[in-house]
Amino acid sequence: MATSARRSGQGRADRRAAMLDRLRAAIERLLEEGEAYTEIGVDRILAEAGIPRSTFYVYFADRSEMLRELFHESQRRLGAATRPWWQLGPGAERADVHRVMDGLVRAYRPHTLLMAAVHDAAAYDPLVRELVDELIDASIDDAREHIERGQREGFVNPALPPRPTAAWLVHMCERALHRFVRTADEPDVAGSVEALTEIVWQTLYAPARG
Repeated sequence: MATSARRSGQGRADRRAAMLDRLRAAIERLLEEGEAYTEIGVDRILAEAGIPRSTFYVYFADRSEMLRELFHESQRRLGAATRPWWQLGPGAERADVHRVMDGLVRAYRPHTLLMAAVHDAAAYDPLVRELVDELIDASIDDAREHIERGQREGFVNPALPPRPTAAWLVHMCERALHRFVRTADEPDVAGSVEALTEIVWQTLYAPARG
């Protein structure tokens, strides 16, 4: 019985994940056509995705829950791209920082349209706003821990206040990625990576090198 229940639960999770992929693709197609997320009703999204309304409500209470789950999944993927930053250590060179920033920017690129929808929804949906704030706060905590470890181990600028520095870096990256990477072509992406690398290198690591 327990094995059967686990299989049933996994099957539901797989179906939900497959539906999320279809919903994400449908939302992105509609946004690419120039529509604002706030103007796209759930029926329009479901029609674009080819998902019956009754099936949608088996898995999601409403459009807000759907968007929060889509955002959460995107953040999990972006978190994997950010993790190498927090793993940098005393031997890190500027080239290592560049590699990490390049990975972060390019991981964000496929999620730009969805992130735009999240920012639109956060302006009026308190549950979306709460989730955005929660995940950003978690990123700030990760950055603060990295800065504090780097200061203890001597590879991060000891003059920096950890928490405010972490907050500035995370909010800067989050807004800049949303603002500049979303519509950038390849030369602009490369320039953004170089600019971000220099900002992070000079802020955190270069001063510790003397």
